[in-house]
Amino acid sequence: MSRVNDFLMDALFTAEDLKKYYEDESELRKNLDTLVENGRVRKVAGDLYGTVNPLTEDIYADKYELAAALYPGSCCAYHTAMEYHWLTVHDFDDVQLACAEPLKTQALCGLRFEGYVTDIHEGVAGEFRNSYVRVTDMERTIIDCTDRMDLCGGLEEVRTAYKLIISLDEERFLKYLEIYNKGILYKKCAYMLSRFYGEMFRCSMSPEFYDVCRQNMSAEAEHLDEAYSGPCVYDKEWKLYVPAEWEGGTTK
Repeated sequence: MSRVNDFLMDALFTAEDLKKYYEDESELRKNLDTLVENGRVRKVAGDLYGTVNPLTEDIYADKYELAAALYPGSCCAYHTAMEYHWLTVHDFDDVQLACAEPLKTQALCGLRFEGYVTDIHEGVAGEFRNSYVRVTDMERTIIDCTDRMDLCGGLEEVRTAYKLIISLDEERFLKYLEIYNKGILYKKCAYMLSRFYGEMFRCSMSPEFYDVCRQNMSAEAEHLDEAYSGPCVYDKEWKLYVPAEWEGGTTK
């Protein structure tokens, strides 16, 4: 059973992964079936299996690791990435993935996996925990969530994310903004950073960072969040209508 103990060290694996431990595929399948029957391994989907934690009777792999195994060409993004980076106090059962091609939505292990097609490929980080994880990095996550607040729990949830940031790489942040190439995104991010960035940690971006945002932002007056229906005030510096409760001014 030493071979069994070897591959049970992996939180997730496929039958194909196990071939290196066996010369006889029939023996492989027999041992795998026995492990499933004994509750030491659980079939997740297709040919993907997860090792079971005997204390919780659930598989060791978390939703980030499951996402990487189920969708090799994608990465965790939007609110799921916020959760990964500890930028929210709410965990969702939806697992959101950024991908180059449409993904089939599916429900597994009490989670709902859904893909969102994007042509932005920069800013993906990989990490090995119990299994491999792919997720948008901190800077990309913040920009993605500012661009698609509807995928991140809404305006207040995104504001909380800005408050919980510990540090950002300015050069990387500006690089991603340039790739996005949206004038409104420059001013949305600049406004949020100038008001809420790392509120608990007294973080700040440099004057040069904000200068770049001013040079590239759109000229017309726009809403920070089109879905927000409460009273707004106009921020002249960034030409944005923002929630009135966030700062004083004449409501719209």
